[in-house]
Amino acid sequence: MFYWLIDLSNTVPGMGMFRTFLNVFRYLTFRTGGAMVTGALFVFLFGPWIIDHLRLRQGKGQPIRTDGPQSHLLTKIGTPTMGGLMILSGLVVSTLLWANPLNPYVWIVLAVTLGFGFVGFYDDYLKVTKQSHGGFSGSLRLALEALIARGRDGNGADIRISMFDVMADWLAVPLLNAEAGNPPQRMGLAHPSIAPYGVFRSWDGKDILISIQSEREWKKLCADVLEQPDLSSDPRFCNMVERVRNRQLTDKTVGESFAAMTRDELLKRLSEADIAFAEVNSMEDLAAHPHLRRIEVATPAGPVSYPAPAAIVVGAPRHYGAVPGIGEHTDSAKTSPARKQLS
Repeated sequence: MFYWLIDLSNTVPGMGMFRTFLNVFRYLTFRTGGAMVTGALFVFLFGPWIIDHLRLRQGKGQPIRTDGPQSHLLTKIGTPTMGGLMILSGLVVSTLLWANPLNPYVWIVLAVTLGFGFVGFYDDYLKVTKQSHGGFSGSLRLALEALIARGRDGNGADIRISMFDVMADWLAVPLLNAEAGNPPQRMGLAHPSIAPYGVFRSWDGKDILISIQSEREWKKLCADVLEQPDLSSDPRFCNMVERVRNRQLTDKTVGESFAAMTRDELLKRLSEADIAFAEVNSMEDLAAHPHLRRIEVATPAGPVSYPAPAAIVVGAPRHYGAVPGIGEHTDSAKTSPARKQLS
């Protein structure tokens, strides 16, 4: 926009000394400096409003990986994601004001930058909406990587993945800790850097697994589930570091409150408080689960009912034959065409 002032000064008569001042807009270094100042001012003036708006819209914010150091977990909790919107907005404003609009490379660079920004934005959007730190699926990331590589050299990509490599990558942080002399200890269903995290038993003997990964969740648990709102400000439980340091006392306090309530009451409170939880089911619980699908197959010892295969083909119900008895098909197998060809 400012670049057009040069043409304006040359077409409007009587500009005089003002035309001389506008000539500085011809210099790339001047416009670059102006763009930097404009972008910085935009972020400084509108950045706090954008951050507050993102924090308000995102609620919990982006889930934080819990397999890293405690300092990372505590500093990142509650921080809104998608902050790149603020930077991209400042970039667009400064580019439109200071760049030469007749230069096609300006638009190419701006389009590519906004394209990468959209990829990052959508990745963060998935993390927030799905409440998962994964974002784009691994398969999609690999596909995009292969497409970019093909755009460079014209060759496709042969992508191979082994389950061992996947598990090794998943255990990267524990492996590095172990190699540094701090191997992780077996903790059952507990978590080495989160508390409370584990199984707690209700008054009627039902096990419930909870995971408190943020201060918001801890305050909600104390106030809405345990009915002890002052517990969240207790110096022994005031943040994740203190709760992990006092894990036994933390678990004891939560466990005593859980033990005073029935399973149904706990599930109701946890759901209303938006706390992550799951029931730890026994085989008896699985047998009586309302979502368990069964099939019945005939066997020589009588019909047997067992869980149906997981795959469901819509519109094409599957039929399962009987389990043959010992020697039942021996004669037919001996006289089969395939058997005769082999002999």
